[in-house]
Amino acid sequence: YPAEFDLLSLVPDRRLRPHSSLGHMVDVVAQTWAGAKTCQLLLPSRADPSTAFLDLQPLLDSGSRANQGRPVLMMATTLALDMLRSQWPEGRSIRLPAGSRLMDTGGPKGRALDVSREDQHRWLCAHLGLEPHAIVGELGMTELGSQRYETVLRAHLIGDCESSSSFAGPPWLRSVALSAVDLKPLPAGQVGMLAHIDLANFEPCAFVLTADKGRVVQTNSTDRVELMGRVPGSDWRGCGLDVEQLLSDSTMRDL
Repeated sequence: YPAEFDLLSLVPDRRLRPHSSLGHMVDVVAQTWAGAKTCQLLLPSRADPSTAFLDLQPLLDSGSRANQGRPVLMMATTLALDMLRSQWPEGRSIRLPAGSRLMDTGGPKGRALDVSREDQHRWLCAHLGLEPHAIVGELGMTELGSQRYETVLRAHLIGDCESSSSFAGPPWLRSVALSAVDLKPLPAGQVGMLAHIDLANFEPCAFVLTADKGRVVQTNSTDRVELMGRVPGSDWRGCGLDVEQLLSDSTMRDL
């Protein structure tokens, strides 16, 4: 990735969610790449600092400077991207600088998006000037020290013929699909409840059972996960829900 880039965040920072693990992750990225100019698009509302509003201007400015600008790394939740699309100026499109990328994390969290994730990504390509392979999904959770990332960018760069919609992780992170009836491991490729074994969890428990539904595909070096939503009847959870709550509370107060 380029040594210098601008960071645009649609993730609540510590002013809005001081205990968010996702917000902490974005802060670490910004601090690690000291040359990154960081801009927060979710800002505390003046009327109520516990709620937020979406400031589109820095993103629009990044598109207008595309010819001379540094690449942009956008980090956002799926629900935040849905709200970005709904608030986008009608008839407006931009082109982010070459090499720009977007990390999409969280998924819909059981919510019904206005459009499918595939249509959402097509909209982002059309209105932000991103290449399809530049939109990379991230799979992580507070309980795990490691993350998985969608292999779409890897597939583009090295011509990997395996499914680009699966999530790959480091070799010390392993996943297994379990039967929802008796929690016994299922054969590779069958759909079940996902459980993860993360050796990076050297202080908390390394074995984490989730209510995510999906299948695990074995490869030569590691495994890959294909997500298929949540187990019916399970609770909605995750940092991505914070964005919806922050923005919906702000909207209700403005009515």
